[in-house]
Amino acid sequence: MPKKTPNAKATTAKHKAAFLAAFSTKACNISEGCKAAGIGRQTAYDWQDSDPKFKADMAACKAALIDMAESLLFRNMTEGDTTALIFFLKTQAKDRGYVERQEIRIDPADITIGKDMEGLN
Repeated sequence: MPKKTPNAKATTAKHKAAFLAAFSTKACNISEGCKAAGIGRQTAYDWQDSDPKFKADMAACKAALIDMAESLLFRNMTEGDTTALIFFLKTQAKDRGYVERQEIRIDPADITIGKDMEGLN
């Protein structure tokens, strides 16, 4: 009886599942996910470009990692961790003055070029 070779689609699906499992447990590190799944990095990028579900699954893994980090930051803040508090305020409370540098935003609609600007070429 001839030996059956695995179906290419089934093999790819197993490799994708192995990659996503490792990717989610290895801080969304593509290299680590690829090593665990036995694939090359380019394969993961090719799948991401050609398979919308795979791309969405990768994004979901990353979103879950960010959610976990936010939860830990919140926990550290509630425990009085000064570094966590400062980080939060610098990133989320800029409008209240928690910044190290000033950001100046100019609306292009407010810029007018008149006679005084001619000849600056």
